[in-house]
Amino acid sequence: MRKKDIGKAAKVFAEHSNDLGFAKKTALKYFKTSLNAKEKKRDFTLLKYWVAEENGQIIGVVGIWNLMAYPANTAWLGYFAVSKTFQGRNIGSKLYKTAETYARKRGVTIFCVDTSQEEWDAGSGAFYRGKGFTKVGKIPHFWGKGDHQIYLHKRLGK
Repeated sequence: MRKKDIGKAAKVFAEHSNDLGFAKKTALKYFKTSLNAKEKKRDFTLLKYWVAEENGQIIGVVGIWNLMAYPANTAWLGYFAVSKTFQGRNIGSKLYKTAETYARKRGVTIFCVDTSQEEWDAGSGAFYRGKGFTKVGKIPHFWGKGDHQIYLHKRLGK
């Protein structure tokens, strides 16, 4: 991700949220942090984002992160989305592969992701299961009545 991509990538991510303002604001914060070496180094052992483009348009985004407080062999998939008009074209799978390959090269053996119940039901559940993730928990009504926070993980190695 480049500095000029930040706003457009945040907009793609926010397409998938009931609270567009909050989603865009938090995505912008993490995208900017990922490009600020000093700020990134303060809190993260991993923080990197990639975008997918078509004809100069940002159509997808994926990130990988790990906080210093977490075990070094773990990483989280973060702010992962493909523009709704471009879904079903294997873009998400290509973005995911980029993040997983990077994680493996960095020695990550436990890959984690969280998603909302709404996104899980809309297709992220099938996507993540297809990539080998296992659902390991949820926080009921985290995002509002009936919209739970879902946690998944996948072993990448030993």
